[in-house]
Amino acid sequence: MSFALRRSLGFLLPHFGYARCPRCRRPWYAAKRHNTWYGQGSGFCFVLCESCWQEISLSERLWYYESSWDRWMRETRKPDNLPSWTELKVAVLGGK
Repeated sequence: MSFALRRSLGFLLPHFGYARCPRCRRPWYAAKRHNTWYGQGSGFCFVLCESCWQEISLSERLWYYESSWDRWMRETRKPDNLPSWTELKVAVLGGK
């Protein structure tokens, strides 16, 4: 499915409180998430859908992950449960 079609669907599909892929805007119930394993494989997060992960460059991926990490740090009450930016960056650069 093309990015333009996925992006259009992202705006049309209701998200009912679900988070979305920040690039194509599809809610997670309508997109396959790309799990990014960090640390020693002890945890994972998903920022982008699998399609967007495959289509964009490494620098673009890092931008989405850093933006999400910054938001998590601002919004969470338990930042100790989140990976450090270094852990997450190493995982993204490693293609995990």
